[in-house]
Amino acid sequence: MTRDSAVSPVVGVMLLLVLVIIFTAVLAAYAGGLAQTSTPSPSVDIVAYSSGSGGDFSIIFEHRGSDALPIADCKITTFIDSHESSFPASVVSESSSWRTGEIVSTKNLTNTASLLKISESQFVQYIKRSTPLELRLYHLPTNSILFKDTILLEEP
Repeated sequence: MTRDSAVSPVVGVMLLLVLVIIFTAVLAAYAGGLAQTSTPSPSVDIVAYSSGSGGDFSIIFEHRGSDALPIADCKITTFIDSHESSFPASVVSESSSWRTGEIVSTKNLTNTASLLKISESQFVQYIKRSTPLELRLYHLPTNSILFKDTILLEEP
């Protein structure tokens, strides 16, 4: 009869060693930044609409509530027909932060057409046809879309 009393302690030590190695790997991943926790994106209530007529035509973005947004952290992307355009939100705002109740505007027809990267005459035709314009507001630090809507380009 043989005695295998060493089998049980060897298995126990091996299991303990595996647990220590796994725990150390998980701890090193978090300490080294491998398993990063994501920061939540700001919560905002934004409305967009077209305003004005003729040379005063503009697109208005209205912050209706919740978190203040640093303007430098935002990018606006537009889609009209086959034209896509992106620009930093700081281009259409004079302040560094966008708070509840504040309005950001493209100012006038010339500036709006320039931001959309289309000619003024083409933009006027889009307005006459009530062409849909898709708008997106991105929060760059979190790579999230804070606002997405489609408005009609039309004069009141």
